[in-house]
Amino acid sequence: MKAVAQPQAALAATRRCWCGASGFVPFGPEYGECRTCGTLVYLKDTPPEQLLVRDDETDFYGKKYWLERQQAAFGFPDIHARSRNDLPERNLHWLRALLKYQPPPAKVLEVGCAHGSFVALMRQAGYQAEGLELSPWVVAFGQETFGIPVHVGPVESLDMPAASLDAIVLMDVLEHLPDPSATMRRCLQLLKPAGLLLVQTPCFREEVSYAALVESKDPFLGMLIPEEHIYLFSQRSVTELFRRIGAGHIAFEPAIFAQYDMFLAVSREPLEARASEKVESALMAAPGGRIALALLDLRESTRQQIESLTRGLEEARVEAAQLRENHASAMQQIQTLTGWVHDARADAAAALESMHSQAAAHASEVAAFNGMHESTVKQIETLTGWVHEARAEASAAKESISSQAATHAAEVATFKDMHADAVKQIAALTGLLQEAREKGSALQNTMEEQTKAHAAQMAEARASYAALSDGMEKQKSADAKQIAELNGLHTSAVQQIETLTGWVHEAREANATLQSAMEEQKNAQAREVAALQGLLARPMLKFALGLSNIPERVRGRLRSGTADEPR
Repeated sequence: MKAVAQPQAALAATRRCWCGASGFVPFGPEYGECRTCGTLVYLKDTPPEQLLVRDDETDFYGKKYWLERQQAAFGFPDIHARSRNDLPERNLHWLRALLKYQPPPAKVLEVGCAHGSFVALMRQAGYQAEGLELSPWVVAFGQETFGIPVHVGPVESLDMPAASLDAIVLMDVLEHLPDPSATMRRCLQLLKPAGLLLVQTPCFREEVSYAALVESKDPFLGMLIPEEHIYLFSQRSVTELFRRIGAGHIAFEPAIFAQYDMFLAVSREPLEARASEKVESALMAAPGGRIALALLDLRESTRQQIESLTRGLEEARVEAAQLRENHASAMQQIQTLTGWVHDARADAAAALESMHSQAAAHASEVAAFNGMHESTVKQIETLTGWVHEARAEASAAKESISSQAATHAAEVATFKDMHADAVKQIAALTGLLQEAREKGSALQNTMEEQTKAHAAQMAEARASYAALSDGMEKQKSADAKQIAELNGLHTSAVQQIETLTGWVHEAREANATLQSAMEEQKNAQAREVAALQGLLARPMLKFALGLSNIPERVRGRLRSGTADEPR
């Protein structure tokens, strides 16, 4: 970092801006921003001789600049490709602005015309246009390629009468000039008083730092070309440049490469923008003007199509963003539904496991029944063996009876009875077997019905659970309301109790006051009785009482020393 800063500081100490100031704020490794006018300045001094091309094979702006340097250093097409590519693109853009402020017929010079395609287009539109270039090889290339007049050398040495031109065009030239003030003054000398300068040059934005340009990979970084781009003006500084040389009327037009360029019309007198009808009329008056007008119409149509496509692309981007949002929302819904499906599967698995458990229990019952059935079959087989044995014994007995029929008639009758009992037993066992089979069938039907009933009960239980959950929510809401009402009643009751408590305290205080008054009245009556008794003790008073009409009841009480209780 120090290795870069020290040489830069040394360069800045000796370098001066076009405005005459020498103070710079570092901007990248080789540039500085003028503290006075805001121009971005290449800090290494560039002598005016660098512009001159004395030897096309070795000088900086000679033949190799156009055939090798631009392609190798910046990836630009060479001059052969640009002589074709520039016509439908930048040349038509420049022509439209020139037509706006200076329609044909007019005498125009393009300083730095390169391959000369714009000069050729201006001549096609009806201008008396000529070019100017530093390299003799490029001059010859333009003359041979487009058949146009091109001068060689810097504009300062151009042999042309003063005030003889209507317009001078400088496209991507101003930033290369070692002394832009001097060169622009020379251009104004060649222009008529109302003449026009049409300038395209990189636009430095003073409010943006070098670090911000690097971080955002701003296209303007491509304009920092040491040795070539000496002055990179801002709109403020380029306005100040032309104001100082007497051209204070400036109109900024849309630049074709607006991401890093500016495009301006400059004059010493107020600029007049011509109406499109006047421009078309001027073009129609020139033999080749119709072709230029058709090219401009085609470019305008193409521009509108591009704008329409750009709007469509922007709308498509907005729709794509909305689709992405919808997709994200759908994915969230799918995840939610997937969770529900997993829960349902888990419930189904639990129900299936329960059914399997029940089926296993039923299978155990069936297995037990089968065991009972097998046992019964074995018993029947045993009985059948016994029957066969009995039949064999009966046959042997029959033979014996046949030989001894007369003597053993009673035994035969007994055997017949036994045989009849055996037949009954066999019939009974056969009935038991049939009954066992019917029970087995009934048991199987019962198992199927129970399975169906279990399934119905599970469905009913789920519905009941849902209803119960809903009921619980409703009950919870009702309970909350009741609790709120009870809280209100409780608050009211507390207030009433407090009021009653106050009344009780007041009643107690009133009662205490009443008791005190009654006690005081009783004491007063006792004092009165005592006084009366004292009077009665006197003889004359007793005599008076005997003669008076005082009721006996009162006299008796006075004598006894009692008085009526207060009412």
